[in-house]
Amino acid sequence: MDLLNNSSTKWNLILYEQDWMNHETIDFISLRENFNLGRQYLIEMGHAANIFDVNIQYCMSLPPFKGIFWSTEIQNDAPYKSKVIEPLPDREILIATLSKGPIAATGDGINYINRERIMRCCREDGLILKPSRPLTMIDLLISDWAKNKGINQSSLLDLSHEIYYLVF
Repeated sequence: MDLLNNSSTKWNLILYEQDWMNHETIDFISLRENFNLGRQYLIEMGHAANIFDVNIQYCMSLPPFKGIFWSTEIQNDAPYKSKVIEPLPDREILIATLSKGPIAATGDGINYINRERIMRCCREDGLILKPSRPLTMIDLLISDWAKNKGINQSSLLDLSHEIYYLVF
């Protein structure tokens, strides 16, 4: 609360950005071991922000959204390395759509945008088709983390060494 109090009075702070929440959830073992700690953390942060009339913007929280993706398999002129491949662009678009996050194929290089593939997630007028609730981790994975001190002990499905954690 001291941070928000000092910042809001001295800097006229109106928005606090709580970034890298995905790392807090994944890397801060206590949040994975205690079902109530994450909720308590967010409630207390919200309470302090409310007291000092500061808005909070949560960034990179779980479930993750897939905001930037490639709509084509091969990006020959990509600056990352000589041959870059996106093996499953349809999956990337599906995850971006089901996450309810922003949809942006800005990862595509010039002349590599696959319009037909991108338009599978939106109407012709550009309205993004989204589910009523975002794709989330299922309770079995979360409880597995908590019961085993943040270490995943099992997979949901293991077929020929391919492990699937998400079921659509």
